Amino acid sequence: MRTEKQKQASRESAKRWRLAHPEEQKAHSRKSYLKHREKRLVQMREYQRNLREKAKAFDQLSGGQDQEAGQ
Repeated sequence: MRTEKQKQASRESAKRWRLAHPEEQKAHSRKSYLKHREKRLVQMREYQRNLREKAKAFDQLSGGQDQEAGQ
């Protein structure tokens, strides 16, 4: 198992590499995005659906009092 010191050194090394190779980093990020695009879209749709459901539940519990106060 790696120590915290080793993990920190690895993070710093990766950060230096990204700063030294911005074009390669950009290409890598784009390739990764395209490879996992569908999975990310599904996750975002699920997140948004859950957020809307929570908002509806909150509105029902609060009885719309927040909306009346704002008018």
